[in-house]
Amino acid sequence: MPLFPNSSLSDLAGSLVLSYLFNLGLHGILCAQVYNYYIAFPLDRVAIKCLVYGIFWLEVAQTLMVSHDAFNTFGTGFGQPRAVDDIHLLWLTAPVTGGLVACTSQLFFSYRINRLSGSWIIVILIVALSLASGAGALATAIYMHTKRDFHTVVMGPEGKRIQIALSLWCAGSALCDLLIAASMTYLLSQRDTGFHYTHVLITKLMRLIIETGMATAATAVVGIALFVTHNLYFIIPTLTITKLYSNTILAIFNNRMHIVGARNNPPADSTLPKSQSVRGPTKFSFFGRRRTRSTIPIFNPAEGIRVQTETRVWCDIASNYAMTRPSTGHGSEDLPSQKNQLH
Repeated sequence: MPLFPNSSLSDLAGSLVLSYLFNLGLHGILCAQVYNYYIAFPLDRVAIKCLVYGIFWLEVAQTLMVSHDAFNTFGTGFGQPRAVDDIHLLWLTAPVTGGLVACTSQLFFSYRINRLSGSWIIVILIVALSLASGAGALATAIYMHTKRDFHTVVMGPEGKRIQIALSLWCAGSALCDLLIAASMTYLLSQRDTGFHYTHVLITKLMRLIIETGMATAATAVVGIALFVTHNLYFIIPTLTITKLYSNTILAIFNNRMHIVGARNNPPADSTLPKSQSVRGPTKFSFFGRRRTRSTIPIFNPAEGIRVQTETRVWCDIASNYAMTRPSTGHGSEDLPSQKNQLH
């Protein structure tokens, strides 16, 4: 078996082991996220549910294929260098699945950006980068499938072509992720109403988008850097990036979950000045408290977050009420206190 420069068979085996472990671990996180989504958002639109569950079942299929490769490499092929060098189904589990999931999530975010901005310029650029990345992933899969072993893919005469295809896949995906993160951060920051609770929601969402976008972009860049230097550990980022994209989109959807009593969810009366508050349904209190509600639509990954703002209007009607209403014999309990009358 040919050897790799600055590498060995043990490096290849170690890279495969770590790739399989990371992939299985991220799949466990994905299962937990899908369960939380299923419990928390039963009323989402059918298209959103199809996106979430479609990605999940695609990841289930990918995990089964990864487990198949792990068993053939270190089970039935134990002690055989040829079994370690064989690509098996990696051409399908890494570039095909990774490119498909990445392209799907990026196109979804381009749709949301269009809904937020109404502009097609950034959307067209994101779609172009996403499709170019998908084409690079498909070309990488074709090259890997025809060569069938790692030493030919990395050091073979057509290694330069595979390097170009993989660079197009990963670089296009990284640029697209950074553009999405920058666009979403700017658009969300323009919709901050200044209310504390709304500010917490928007800040939390912006932080999540930046972190996940940087994570996927960094993973793609690391994959390119390792491959062009003929480091066999390029398998780790290229195989696990599909799970990162799936967990990213589920994390964005589940970000809508509200934990009652959480530190970032203070009581309504503490979020605004004394003359204003954020409350639930609109009601009218007979003792002089009137509530009016307005709805401000801002970004939500699935349906659009709606922040309900409410203004309290106080009027001193208790004295008139006391003069016109017959006595019931309950004394002062019928009238609101002076503290509650005026604000």
